[in-house]
Amino acid sequence: IVGNNAYHVVTGSGTDNTAVLNGFVITAGQANGSSPYNRGGGMYNNLGSPTLRNVTFSGNSASRYGGGMDNAGSSNPTLKDVTFSGNSADHGGGGMHNYSSNPTLTNVTFSGNSANYGGGMFNGGSSPTLTNVTFSRNSTSNTGGGMYNANSSSPALRNVVMWGDIASNGRELYNASSTPFIAHSDIRDCIFIEWEPACGTNGGGNIHDDPRFEDADGADNTPGTADDNLRLQLTSPCIDAGNNAVVPSKVTTDLDGNPRFVDIPSVRDIGSGTPPIVDMGAYEARLKAVYLPLVLKSH
Repeated sequence: IVGNNAYHVVTGSGTDNTAVLNGFVITAGQANGSSPYNRGGGMYNNLGSPTLRNVTFSGNSASRYGGGMDNAGSSNPTLKDVTFSGNSADHGGGGMHNYSSNPTLTNVTFSGNSANYGGGMFNGGSSPTLTNVTFSRNSTSNTGGGMYNANSSSPALRNVVMWGDIASNGRELYNASSTPFIAHSDIRDCIFIEWEPACGTNGGGNIHDDPRFEDADGADNTPGTADDNLRLQLTSPCIDAGNNAVVPSKVTTDLDGNPRFVDIPSVRDIGSGTPPIVDMGAYEARLKAVYLPLVLKSH
């Protein structure tokens, strides 16, 4: 960010789901004015529920809430195949802030976002639905590295991976008078010997194992940059471990645009549904092609 950039790169206030934003990179928003221009550096929605597909929020900031996106006043946007990386907010929700709003997220990643509370996402009286979403290397100077939930927020997390986020308290998830519903997800610190009630309601199918990302902070060792690789190694416990039934019927591909349901024969199916079982997280693991040398012989 250089100079006095726009407070909001995009606004979706007053829209419904027929307003579609598809195939854009949203960057360099600088929401550093007075309210509401201190929130939603990348996108600001007030009473707006647009549809976003194939969008990247990167390098946006806000002096208050929602460096990447701010949803307020019963805004319920639908996000599919969206990336939040390297966004920041001085107070809450480096990637996304929701206030009395219930967005729906499918095939979404939060990586390298930062804030004082809720490095990836901050919810105040909101109940977003997250399906096949990955959080990694988001950070806070306080609580809730991946997600901070306050004021009776009750997000639903299904087929979600939260691993490697950074905070002094609640590295992945912090709840203040809030109770998320969590099922078929891999969230660090939510299971030790048994389920930790402070994480929320255990919907079953949850695990507590290193997801074995390909390279969470990329070749440059800096989270939130373009080379971050949150795809799953073929040894990941998240493979074939999700719940097929919660994937929206129209979702047939992952964040890469590859088939959403792929069976890895070497992995035991521990998820729910008829094989192939969906993976946890935004990316579906794929068998790597093996190329054999071509030998030509003369006779």
